[in-house]
This record gives sequence, C-alpha cells and structure tokens, in this order.
Amino acid sequence: MKDGNFTKEMHQNLMFASTVAGMVISHSGTGVPHGMGYHLTYDHGLYHGKASALFLASLVDMHMTKEHPGQEKARKLLRMLGFDNVKELREYILGVVGEYCISEEDLKRYALAMSGNTRKLTSHDFPISYEDIEKAFRDSLQSDM
Repeated sequence: MKDGNFTKEMHQNLMFASTVAGMVISHSGTGVPHGMGYHLTYDHGLYHGKASALFLASLVDMHMTKEHPGQEKARKLLRMLGFDNVKELREYILGVVGEYCISEEDLKRYALAMSGNTRKLTSHDFPISYEDIEKAFRDSLQSDM
C-alpha cells in the first residue's frame, strides 16, 4: 500500500474488508480513534474517515508502548503495512488525509469527553488514561497553543 502500487484487486479486497468491518462494528462497537474522530466530524465538518484516520498512528503507538498481552500486534501491523515505525505511519496518513488544526480549548474539551467514554476505553487490551488521550490529540493534530 505504501509504495503506491494499488491494483484493482487490492481495491476489491479493501472494499470487501471494509464491508466485513462494518458488520463487525455493528456488533462490537468501535474504539478510541473512531470516538476521537467524532469530535472533528461533528464540530469541524471533517469527513469521519479522515478524522478517524488521523488518530490511527496514536493508537498504534499506545499498543506498542503500553504493557499488555497483544503488544506485538502493533509491530506486526506496521510491518504488514510496510512501515518501520509509528512516525512513518503518521507521516503517511498525514500525506493522504492532510493535517488538521484545532484550538487548545477544543483539544482539552475533546480529550476530557473521550476520557469519560468508558465503552470506547474498555474496548482495548490496556488501560487508556486522560493523559494518553490528550497526547493522542496533540500527536495527531496541530493546536493553536
């Protein structure tokens, strides 16, 4: 994917995977990046796919840095996508969806709201704190500090 050789077969496979993912989401719910994306979609009009994508690298980073049984999954995901580290993944995502900036006030408000969303927070293999969420917003978005 990273090298830009996106074939018709890859597109078909991605569409199939997207359809299956939608079915899974309808039964299991979503996690932190998806929940964080809603703030950008509702309050700033950013397309939800782009908004959620902005937070993907932060979640991968959490998976790699927090102690939990599934920690190796994040490294495997990066390798499968062709990235050596989270920084490369974040730069790729920003290259595809573009950078986005929010106010410091919004950043703190959104982090506080997300930190109270128990359903999203408990859908991961490790505890996620307010500080983790605020860091994810800061790492993923520019703020007007």
